[in-house]
Amino acid sequence: MNRILNTFAHSFLQCLTPVFGCRAFIASGGIILLVTGLAKLISAFGAARVLLTVDPIFGIQFRHLFLLVGGLEIVVSLVCFFSRSSQFRLASTLWIATGFMLYRVGLEWVGYHKPCHCMGTLTDALGIPPMIADQVMKWILAYLLIGGIIVSFLSCRFLKHMPGLDASSPRKSKEVIQ
Repeated sequence: MNRILNTFAHSFLQCLTPVFGCRAFIASGGIILLVTGLAKLISAFGAARVLLTVDPIFGIQFRHLFLLVGGLEIVVSLVCFFSRSSQFRLASTLWIATGFMLYRVGLEWVGYHKPCHCMGTLTDALGIPPMIADQVMKWILAYLLIGGIIVSFLSCRFLKHMPGLDASSPRKSKEVIQ
């Protein structure tokens, strides 16, 4: 009976904890990265003039940058969906969000003040003004970066105080309630 109570308590606590928040955050991050990655890859095969423009940070055409970054976003989204380790999924999301933030800082540093082409040419096809799309992508970046940091912090604090839970494999619990 004690073992059944422990299993039930463990399942209940898992739903109320930052571990659950971590899963929700990673799932939403995976969806965001999948959509933006696909938008970049689809845009890379388009005929828009901006694709021939050279990126001010990397010095390559936006077309090639879209292929590279879109591919990376899709890889990280697949990690978010299929990796067994919550820590690796979260770290991957934070890694790519940090890269995007550094890219944005680099654009400011070199004096590039045009809207970022973060969604490729999809925004043009949908009739979304570039400044609006740029602002939305800044908010998404903030969500991925700040959300990832908060979830990491809360998950680490929670796991310190709950010796039976492990974020990467919550089913491998020890005695949670004694």
